[in-house]
Amino acid sequence: MSDITRNSKVLVTGADGFIGSHLTESLVRAGYDVRAFVYYNSFNSLGWLDNCSNEVKNKFEVFAGDIRDPYGTKKAMKDCEAVLHLAALEASNGLGEVFNLGSNFEISISKTAELIADAMGSQIEIIYDNLRVRPSSSEVGRLWSDNSKAKEFLKWRPNFSGLEGFIKGINETIKWYIEPNNMSKYKPNIYNL
Repeated sequence: MSDITRNSKVLVTGADGFIGSHLTESLVRAGYDVRAFVYYNSFNSLGWLDNCSNEVKNKFEVFAGDIRDPYGTKKAMKDCEAVLHLAALEASNGLGEVFNLGSNFEISISKTAELIADAMGSQIEIIYDNLRVRPSSSEVGRLWSDNSKAKEFLKWRPNFSGLEGFIKGINETIKWYIEPNNMSKYKPNIYNL
């Protein structure tokens, strides 16, 4: 790192991992301007960086994304003078293939909302915004995942399937969310799309 100055912005990929988090902490202590690339997740967890020392906490920039996304990775690298690449990818017999990991079950958003409300014992009114309705000329005909390729290559099968499985999944999810210890893992002040 002798070619860059202490004020240089440095990107650390895999910063949420054991080695990446320690490297991030060391670079911050050494005076580098660090952008920590962590794997995006709905908990907004920073992995090992969630438990970094107080002297380092909030002194580095966090970029949540997926190293396999070239556009996100390009955005993460913007204005960085060095990249320390520690992110890892797992290979399988499906390397280079695209897989749908769905249940082979199709359901509308409104029906999903109704089932969630029913499971929670709530009454809801669904309001449609015509600007948000999929146009008839859309290239998307159905919101359905054909998982046959994943079954063939990866020997993967969904744990829940069909309407019965979907409802079971909703109930399991609600049960998980109402557990206070699970909700404590979320950072509600950070909004992710």
